[in-house]
Amino acid sequence: YFKGENREIEFKGEAYFDVEKDPNKPFIIHANGAKVEVLGTEFNLRTKDGYTEVIVTEGKVQLSDVTDNETMILNVGDQGEINNGEISFSDNKDRNFLSWKTKTLYFEHGELMKDVASDLEEVYFVDIEFDDDSIGLLPVSENRFTNDDINLILDVYTTSHNLVYTYIENKIVISKK
Repeated sequence: YFKGENREIEFKGEAYFDVEKDPNKPFIIHANGAKVEVLGTEFNLRTKDGYTEVIVTEGKVQLSDVTDNETMILNVGDQGEINNGEISFSDNKDRNFLSWKTKTLYFEHGELMKDVASDLEEVYFVDIEFDDDSIGLLPVSENRFTNDDINLILDVYTTSHNLVYTYIENKIVISKK
């Protein structure tokens, strides 16, 4: 519920927005030096350490860098980023960008263990380390996981590469057998 002319918020973190279009009351989000003006849409917004990312799933979003007023319009499937004052645009290629919300993870044949670890960290709020950097460069097989326990996913990928994982304090360490 908003009073006044605008629907305007300050934001930090990651959230999925489903915003009803109202041309008389624009919905504006200020995040990390970025201004996101919603034009009736659904999108994911993530901010972290000088980085802002918007991925549109429905409708349009206007993304602006408040330091230099550079602006871009994002449509369905578009990804806009502002990283330390630099604004950029691309087609979204990350199938797991909503995995934190949906708990569904997709991994393609040939993706690397380090990419799997990064996605698992985002979804399950864990830290994953490799005791040997070469482990992160191992390719994985194609899989889809929905609402699966992290141990099942780790079992699938560590077993196929003759690896083990151990919980040590607040992190998971993956190592060679």
